[in-house]
Amino acid sequence: MVRSLDVQLETITTEVDGTTSSLLRAEDELAVKKAVLQRRLIDIYKRGPLYTTQALLAARTFGELLGRYKYLHELAVRDRSLVTRVEDLYDQVAKQRQQLVRLREEFERSRQEKQDEEGRLRTLEENRAKNLSVVKRSAKETQARLAAIGRDETRLTNVIAAFEEAVMRHGRPEMVMSDKGAAFWSWKGVSRFTALLTEIGIDHLEAEHKEWNGKVEVFNANLHKELFDAHRFCDMTEMRRRLAAHLHWYNHARTHHALGGLLVPADRYYGRVDEVLARIEAGAGRDASDLLDLRERCLDLFRVTSEGGVAEVWLLGQRLLELPTGARP
Repeated sequence: MVRSLDVQLETITTEVDGTTSSLLRAEDELAVKKAVLQRRLIDIYKRGPLYTTQALLAARTFGELLGRYKYLHELAVRDRSLVTRVEDLYDQVAKQRQQLVRLREEFERSRQEKQDEEGRLRTLEENRAKNLSVVKRSAKETQARLAAIGRDETRLTNVIAAFEEAVMRHGRPEMVMSDKGAAFWSWKGVSRFTALLTEIGIDHLEAEHKEWNGKVEVFNANLHKELFDAHRFCDMTEMRRRLAAHLHWYNHARTHHALGGLLVPADRYYGRVDEVLARIEAGAGRDASDLLDLRERCLDLFRVTSEGGVAEVWLLGQRLLELPTGARP
């Protein structure tokens, strides 16, 4: 469209140039003819209205009369031709001026159409660029969402596989509590994990507050700090080997402040808390031949803590004293 308008503007410009040249030539010729006609009118006016009659009557012979008549006739014809030419030139100049005005108006109209078309094309280009940007951003977001869904599916598959392995190893629990992570919870419908629990008859409890899952969160933080942040693994086999060793140490050798600083999770899990405390108090478990090996445990025999403004004194895993901060014993 813009190219056709450019061609049209070039054609109009050529016509304007040609019309202008023709107009200039006609005006020049008109000026010359007007000057000649003006001189003839002055001459006729000076000679008076009886000049023709006097010229004919002054002839002495018939031949001279014919010659003068012929001269006056040719002079009249020339004057008439001059007047006609001047009138034609006036008409030609008027028409060429009208044509020039029309061409200029057409030129302005075509130029305005070109400007409007260029503005419309710029608007279309801007809209196309915006739409393309929106499409690219949407495609990028879609790819990111698909990647996230893929990661969630992979994580969910791993969680289900680990849960099924735990059920086979330790038996079916009565209830499972989880947060609202992508592996356990779905925005629409029922998640695969919840469907699995329902299928095998296990209640699913979703932690509505972060404190409900506090022990699991603390375990995950300690696992990162003590294993994944402290070691670098060559491959998955090494990672699994170190993880198995770390979990055994965590459950059977690492004492916990929440268990009084003397016990490990295995003591609570197997229901041997009283037995372990009695053996620790009696000094047992220091020999390798003892059934309960306590040599790897870092026993917190005496501990003073303060929580919520209340000081606590612990001895051999038992709380001896609870004293508000600032109070005197």
